[in-house]
Amino acid sequence: MAIKGQSQVFDYAQKDQYANCKVLLFESAGDIRRHTREMLKQMGFEKILETGDFDSFQSAFGSGKYDLIIGDTSTNRGDVCDFVQRIRHNDIGMDPFPGIILTMTDTLESKIRFAINSGADHLVAKPYSPLQVSERIQAIVDRRKRFLVTLDYVGPDRRARGRNSSSQNLITVPNALRAKVRNDPAAIATPETVRTTIKRIDGLKVLRHDLEIGVLVELLRTEKSSDTDFRRADRLEKLQDLVAMMKTMVPKTEFVEVKPMCLALSSIVTDIRKSDSLTKSELDSLEEASMALHLCFHPEKTISIITQEITDAVAAIARRRRKRK
Repeated sequence: MAIKGQSQVFDYAQKDQYANCKVLLFESAGDIRRHTREMLKQMGFEKILETGDFDSFQSAFGSGKYDLIIGDTSTNRGDVCDFVQRIRHNDIGMDPFPGIILTMTDTLESKIRFAINSGADHLVAKPYSPLQVSERIQAIVDRRKRFLVTLDYVGPDRRARGRNSSSQNLITVPNALRAKVRNDPAAIATPETVRTTIKRIDGLKVLRHDLEIGVLVELLRTEKSSDTDFRRADRLEKLQDLVAMMKTMVPKTEFVEVKPMCLALSSIVTDIRKSDSLTKSELDSLEEASMALHLCFHPEKTISIITQEITDAVAAIARRRRKRK
């Protein structure tokens, strides 16, 4: 990977704008790691911690705070995509919102999809040029996408414009790289702004859990007689898991007062699973408790509106299943 003549790529940039930005570089191949470090230095980065060891990479992030991460997904010594997903879900480190660029050797669609689902900002295929690295860094600084929050994904919103374009689950997250490069106080990742953003994300996750609970209850209510006992048991198990996760998350959000309703729903699901049956009386109790939970989260909505939203979500699931067949 030659780097001759790359200085012209960075002529437009003021090198000192990157001097105070902290970079964590993980690349298992020594020659590529050296070339990438030189690219970053020519851009003006001075604070670069580099490693070719996955354990050292994890340890460094867990004990420090970085504005930009460049990680190699091709290593066999650890799952970088899984690690990035843990970062985005705030399972490790001090700030779940650093700019993240993942590098890839294997560009099969399945590998690309897995990397995208980790929550990284950008992907770049090896071998890559200085311009490719520079463009992605500039995109994080000036054109970073808002973060989408679902049950299992926290990261840049890559949906096509006009398709599922609702901004309800989108959040502008702290961007330490932009804060330093553009001297933008609104982007600073202080402990307070990070905590506030994490609380908003947890709140959106709880609302997604609430919708998924409603969907599962509706599926149990409308399941066909031909559905197997295994499918019913599987749905009840998923329902119990969702309620358990919600109980854990609710105290971290603005919905603290909803926890007693979560406990009540959890008790009903537990009793149903113990009885190994789902009588009409049990189903009625399940429906009432789940609707009461929905109303706690959405006091501004009527029962008919909530019911329609759940019905629409179930119909959307059915359509996706038909397309896959």
